[in-house]
Amino acid sequence: MIIEKINSYYFINKIKEHNSIKEQILNSLKSSGDKINNLDHEQISKGDFFSNFDNQNSDTYFKFVFFNLKKYIEKISKKLKLSQWEIGRFWFQQYYKNDFHNWHIHPHCCYSNVYFVELPTKNMATQFYDPISKKIIKTLEVNEGDLLTFPSTIIHRSDKIKVNKRKTIISFNINYQKVDL
Repeated sequence: MIIEKINSYYFINKIKEHNSIKEQILNSLKSSGDKINNLDHEQISKGDFFSNFDNQNSDTYFKFVFFNLKKYIEKISKKLKLSQWEIGRFWFQQYYKNDFHNWHIHPHCCYSNVYFVELPTKNMATQFYDPISKKIIKTLEVNEGDLLTFPSTIIHRSDKIKVNKRKTIISFNINYQKVDL
């Protein structure tokens, strides 16, 4: 087998509206979600990944968040020379002390996104893994209010939370249909 490296990109966008929308997002999440606990793969105090399959057609936080993030998705799409996009899945997760989400990918989509609604410390940020070198590539330099976008097959995780502070993310997948070269 020949193994060659190719370059790929991830994007970090600072959501300018973050300070004005953060509390509304957090308030809308209070009555949503369940505990997600699969001992080997994840322990997440609250989320709606398994219960929010029809989120785009509901009156949940989806419409509000999507309205505020759409221009950032369009900016990334133009940079990638991709268009005719659609949101696949859209969910939130809240992590407390000892919560984690082990190494995983997002199947059936082109790009994955993580909007850091609450990120008390940088060591709570997403980490990427290189399966060839068998090393963590890096802990990403993201801040609260950032939107991280990356190819969905990059192995990534949320490491165990070691402090008594909450991390809240909204994650979603994007599929593209057209190349605009």
